[in-house]
Amino acid sequence: MRWGFDAKRLFHNYTGLGNYSRTLVSGLLAAHEEDEIVLYTPRFSSQTRTQLFEKHPRVHLRVGPRGGSLWRTWQIPTFWSGDQLNLYHGLSHELPRGGKQPQVRQVVTMHDLIFKHYPQHYSSWDRFIYDRKWKHACQQADLVIAISEQTKRDVLAHYPITEDRIRVIYQPCDRQFQHMASQQEKQALREKYQLPAAFVLAVGALTERKNLLKALEAWMLLPADAQLPFLILGEGRAYRKKMEAFIQEKKLEHLVRFLPKMAWAEVPLLYQQASLLLYPSLFEGFGLPLLEALWSGTPVVSGQNSSLPEAGGPGSIYVDVRNPEAIAEAVQRGLGDEALRKKMIAAGRAYARQFTSERMAREIRSAYLDLL
Repeated sequence: MRWGFDAKRLFHNYTGLGNYSRTLVSGLLAAHEEDEIVLYTPRFSSQTRTQLFEKHPRVHLRVGPRGGSLWRTWQIPTFWSGDQLNLYHGLSHELPRGGKQPQVRQVVTMHDLIFKHYPQHYSSWDRFIYDRKWKHACQQADLVIAISEQTKRDVLAHYPITEDRIRVIYQPCDRQFQHMASQQEKQALREKYQLPAAFVLAVGALTERKNLLKALEAWMLLPADAQLPFLILGEGRAYRKKMEAFIQEKKLEHLVRFLPKMAWAEVPLLYQQASLLLYPSLFEGFGLPLLEALWSGTPVVSGQNSSLPEAGGPGSIYVDVRNPEAIAEAVQRGLGDEALRKKMIAAGRAYARQFTSERMAREIRSAYLDLL
């Protein structure tokens, strides 16, 4: 079979959407030696995390002209016949326009509709563009893959699509989170970043939706023996300034620390040394950091909202993340009750084993074959 993919994020995004793209395509290559993959990208640059796709004998690259955004929207379908595609998959909410061809089935993955829930966090232009592209993709696709039940509900609520054309297929986290580091590797990371012996970790973009100011309010409510250092790994300017102002005003500098950007290979080592992951996001399409923590043997406190319980499973603690008192109480339980911690770690690892790249590739390829 010959599968075509929108590979813009695969080559140029190194967070959620890019990780999803690389995990799926590498999983298909590993599992099915008869498959040929065609990757369409408006631009290309060689990177360490994409070298598999640059050199693989069963991967074929189609690169657009310089400044190829219009090429991605309008020209990709002109290659499908010559590339002898059986199916084209838009991996991040979009399908090309003018691409309806009976001989080429089309699939799109929908990750979230956050802009519908929190329109105030997006410009009116961004909302217009997202809505137009998302709606077109859902109408044109032969199958919509949703990464969570939450996203499936949102797609059905906002776009004219019937339930028989949408399927939930969960994504895994990067394989490196399944590998437990040695004590020497952990020690090297502790020394490099001067990590404390015990700490609570937060991971993710520093934006309003991630809701970390509520976490800082919760830290002020914790008793002294539960006020572990709170380490934050993520990027963002405006919201970070708000957080820094709050930290300074409340004199929390000795407790809260922003970590510098780390190499991707170092991030699992950080998770594995955290006493707890706190993820108080207001809304997620899935919530991959929760799954990363479960694989790492790190207990999770997160929100009872959106898709977060789908990502964190039955062993995590869920609270109203708009309530600092509830966050503080959950953090205190997650740190102080050793029997509970052991149950959370065991349940988390068992739950995480359901989410593998092999399973995602198998389920998505099965969906492809059902269409054909």
